[in-house]
Amino acid sequence: MRRILAITAGLAAAGAMVGAIVAALVMAILVAVSGGLNGGSLLRAIGQAVLFGGGLGAVLGPLAAWTLMRHVPIWRAIVETAAGTAIGAVAGLVAGRLGAGGPPWMLIGALIGFAAAAIRLRLSQRTPAAR
Repeated sequence: MRRILAITAGLAAAGAMVGAIVAALVMAILVAVSGGLNGGSLLRAIGQAVLFGGGLGAVLGPLAAWTLMRHVPIWRAIVETAAGTAIGAVAGLVAGRLGAGGPPWMLIGALIGFAAAAIRLRLSQRTPAAR
């Protein structure tokens, strides 16, 4: 039981770190596309993105790892879900810019991108044969 808790804590820490980095990068893209913010507003926006992305990563990382990606190498689980999240967030950003407001498209796109990457990894890995 201690081992499972330690692994889950490690997955949560990795998810928080990667989620924070991806959120900061996507926020930087949003700021660049929108024409920029002044110094204080920029730091506040990136800080909020880091906290939000880190929190989501801390929860979704272990959840996806234990349910969908048990037989996926950890580096692939981290890199590919991070890429899926970033791509989904940018796609959501574009969809939100094309639409007339409404739901938080960037968040919806990020969640869809994360889920799609995790499911793709699950389907692409063969589970070990029963012993």
